Amino acid sequence: MRKTTDGASSVTDRPAHTGEETLGGWFVLEVADRAEAVELAKALPTPETIEIRPLLESA
Repeated sequence: MRKTTDGASSVTDRPAHTGEETLGGWFVLEVADRAEAVELAKALPTPETIEIRPLLESA
């Protein structure tokens, strides 16, 4: 998820970085599904790219 210059959110279904990864911080959140994680990421007050990765997936 990346915020555009006008403040809108752009969501893609691929890795945020194709080369060497950078890490500026991380959050561990318990959410019902990916859609909820995306909505939470959109609400974060940061212009940086946010990559969402599952830690545990329920069966």
